[in-house]
Amino acid sequence: MVVLNQKKRKKVGLSQYRSPKIFIAAKEERRKPKEREPFWPKLKIILLLLVIVGGIYFIFASPIFQLKQILVEGNRSIPQQEIESNFRTGANVLLINSKDFEDYLITKYPQIQNVQIYKGIPDAIKIVIFEKELKAIWETNGIKYFLSNHGEITKLVDEGITSLPLVVDKQNLPVSPGDIVASPNFIAFITNANENLNKEAGINPVRYEIVETTFDVNLYTDAGFYIKLNSLRSSKKQLDNLKKVLAEKRSDIHEYVDLRIDGWAYYK
Repeated sequence: MVVLNQKKRKKVGLSQYRSPKIFIAAKEERRKPKEREPFWPKLKIILLLLVIVGGIYFIFASPIFQLKQILVEGNRSIPQQEIESNFRTGANVLLINSKDFEDYLITKYPQIQNVQIYKGIPDAIKIVIFEKELKAIWETNGIKYFLSNHGEITKLVDEGITSLPLVVDKQNLPVSPGDIVASPNFIAFITNANENLNKEAGINPVRYEIVETTFDVNLYTDAGFYIKLNSLRSSKKQLDNLKKVLAEKRSDIHEYVDLRIDGWAYYK
């Protein structure tokens, strides 16, 4: 019994010292060749770039958008051809900066109060001009300028006859377009007197002279005498007084009638 048990122990002991099994690692599989990327996504990018380049050419270089027609409205003292000459025919309508051109025209032509430019796609622009209202002519040093309803010098008077009242500065102070030489109240006074002199007194105005200030005005007439007026007072009241004086003393008036003091009339 004892011997058998020892043998069994020996067998058990030997089994504990068997050589370990050796596993050989599997060889790496041969790498498969890399698949080619599909060509369609690249083609889409190329087509997109072609569309963008074509669109840029169509917008900025195509003759479709070249300026061919210029429409001008509202100009009274500026010839249409002169306005058109500021724009280059063939320029791209889309690239015209309307705001810059509006500012340029207002600066170049003092008689313009405001201007608006509209683009007529594909090949036209429309220029709407709002000129200052010309109410009189201002003469100094023998040079005549148009005067706006705000008393602003606008531009030189072209050769020709005009029905606007003529105001002569006897001091001959130099002026240039854009200068304010009179108040709107003075312009309104001159305008009213010019319109109503013949209706009230039966005589016609020739010119208005300013000796020192625009407060005192000498109105020369075709009747052989002049009238001293105060531009701060109502022109209607002064003309009413003139009418009364002429009705009673017309034969005694040879040089002037002074109506500057309310309720009084002096004549010579």
